[in-house]
Amino acid sequence: MYLTTNKIINMKKFNHPVLGHFIAEQFERAHLSIEAMRKEIHMGKPTYYKMTSGEIYV
Repeated sequence: MYLTTNKIINMKKFNHPVLGHFIAEQFERAHLSIEAMRKEIHMGKPTYYKMTSGEIYV
C-alpha cells in the first residue's frame, strides 16, 4: 500500500532488472557515479539497491 495525503492506493511490486541496468548505464554515459549521488542526497543503501535492481511499484 502507498499512503498519499488523500487516499491509500494498493500498488504491486515488480522487479525489472533491465530497468536497473538501464539506470546504471545512463549514469555511466553521463560520467556520473550512482554511489556519489546516493551519498550526496543522503539516500539509504536499501533504497539505492532497490533503484539499481529495478524494483518498482505500480
